[in-house]
Amino acid sequence: QLAIAKNRVTMTPILTLKTGNKGFLFYAPIMDEKKFHGMIVGVIDAQSFFDEVFMDEIPDYNIAVHAGNHLVYPRNPHQGIPPGGHAGTRGGFV
Repeated sequence: QLAIAKNRVTMTPILTLKTGNKGFLFYAPIMDEKKFHGMIVGVIDAQSFFDEVFMDEIPDYNIAVHAGNHLVYPRNPHQGIPPGGHAGTRGGFV
């Protein structure tokens, strides 16, 4: 409802998705002159999302993303993603 009231995209805190992975949802209201027409809801898998965000920019660093006291995304490039690889749509590597 905050997305509608403010007419802007909002996101949930980190939650456990049906797949068991950590992730978050975003809500984007579709409005025309204050009239609500619907909502776009996106489901983002945190591991796949952050793999894509960090791979090209900082491929050789350990990275940890926290939300409060919860570890959302850990990455150790020497144990996780192979050099030159990138995250696939289901968290695999291609």
